[in-house]
Amino acid sequence: MLYYEIAGLKFRVNGADDEESFKEPMRSYETAEFTNPDIDVYLTVGEVSLPPGIEAGSGDFIKYGHTDEGDMFYSGTAEFGVTNLAQANKDWSRIDFTIKPAGEDDEIGIRLFHMLGRAMELCMSSKGRMVFHSSSIAYKGHGICFSAISGMGKSTHTGLWLKEFGSDVVLVNDDKPILRFEEGRTILCASPWAGTTGINTNVTVPLDAVVCLCRGSKNKLWKLEESEAVLRILKESPRPYTEEMMGMFLDRVSDLVQRTPVYMLQCDISRNAVMESLKCLDTSY
Repeated sequence: MLYYEIAGLKFRVNGADDEESFKEPMRSYETAEFTNPDIDVYLTVGEVSLPPGIEAGSGDFIKYGHTDEGDMFYSGTAEFGVTNLAQANKDWSRIDFTIKPAGEDDEIGIRLFHMLGRAMELCMSSKGRMVFHSSSIAYKGHGICFSAISGMGKSTHTGLWLKEFGSDVVLVNDDKPILRFEEGRTILCASPWAGTTGINTNVTVPLDAVVCLCRGSKNKLWKLEESEAVLRILKESPRPYTEEMMGMFLDRVSDLVQRTPVYMLQCDISRNAVMESLKCLDTSY
């Protein structure tokens, strides 16, 4: 069995000991053996059988469902049919993954890795956490999440911070960090699911600001009102698909905007943009 700790949650993974393409991106989160996991993960490799009453999609698809036992999601292709199935119990303390091989060069481990990442997006709200689409850094112990739509320049902006401040900046996660809420504050946590760059560093720091990016010829930072901050956060957060899970997700968004200031940064790609965004750590701003 494999043992990991991510965002303060303990994961025990059964059946993936030989899946190197799963273990490699998870390596920084390995921990000592434990007996009481928060999430038990089971991998089965073989044919995928959907529960009664659940229909497969057509072509290339991903679908979501709910049974008396809990939540599920599954995906497939026109060529191979249903190839991936994830089934969770009601409190997401156990997730069973069934993966059907699809071709000689198929990497079961990397498919498990991405499926587990999708499961985290769905269930974190029920565990006092949320996955937040952003490029996140730690600067001298201060956490900042830079949020924007894909292609807007989140990674470019954090790259400018690294260029400007060097070793004072740690790139926590370049795509989907996990936010944890405790004792009236928000904690920025690394996760191995870091988008196309895969860049992440297993550190945990208080989150002091969320900065939403938009392009502009003039660099300007301003603080958002709570209502606008909520809309921005909703726009950039992976959402669950059931009414119950959506309610918990909205609670986490409320936690975030009530505990952490949210700013808008109009910016270009320059050193001046970095110096303007640095103002988000000035509590008097």
